[in-house]
Amino acid sequence: MRCFPVTVLIASLAIVAWLCPAVTALLELDFAAVAGGQWWRLLGGHVTHFGAEHLFWDLLMFVVLGAACERKHPRAFGIALGGLMLGTSIAIGVWCPAISSYRGLSGLDTALFVWFLADQIVASAQRTRWKAAMLWATPLVGLVAKLVFEAATGQTLFVDSAAFQPLVEAHLAGVVGGLVCVTVFRTQRSRDDGPAAADRTTAENEPAGSPQRRPLGQSVGRVFPATARRLRLRPDPIRGGHSTPGSLPPQPCRPDRREAAT
Repeated sequence: MRCFPVTVLIASLAIVAWLCPAVTALLELDFAAVAGGQWWRLLGGHVTHFGAEHLFWDLLMFVVLGAACERKHPRAFGIALGGLMLGTSIAIGVWCPAISSYRGLSGLDTALFVWFLADQIVASAQRTRWKAAMLWATPLVGLVAKLVFEAATGQTLFVDSAAFQPLVEAHLAGVVGGLVCVTVFRTQRSRDDGPAAADRTTAENEPAGSPQRRPLGQSVGRVFPATARRLRLRPDPIRGGHSTPGSLPPQPCRPDRREAAT
């Protein structure tokens, strides 16, 4: 719970809303109520559902994808999720004016799915791992096929939608929101990290268990102690390695004995 507080909070609210019909009625995205001033429904409508099966599949995807995205973007995840909630609700209201109410986490699930995969694709491409990038892009092809199926048949792929009307527009809004998140928050992260990001990326790319890089003099001294003694390598307290005679600080000049005697 400490690692994924936002994900746990949203999942808990979804369960409470399903167990308490009064909470569902209070949070459901009712556009008439929103127009009357109940703006919180733009956020709360995503944690309400039409049944146990609807809740199960939406919540399963949200917990897995939410934990993955929150682990990668712990500081930005709460802000991003709030923006995705608002953006999806507004998109439904604009694109589907005939819809009076909306429930479900599926729009957010789609956004998190795209955000997570796009993050992996960009990271693999930056490291020139093109095979890995193509592998991460494969699920996006499946997502496009799923959206085409839902648009053509009017049915959802995993949930029985007999009790409600599936909205492909919510999933399309999620795709757009996920792309916006990977663009905005990845750019912001690079700006905040600065040159340290490159050092961390290099460290992350090192294979597990690989020896830590040491200064040349230190490595020579450990492997060839006799050679180190011949070269008079001495410990360098400043840099943590060894220094050669040429790199030692200059010694103060001592007066000549003959001059001192005179």
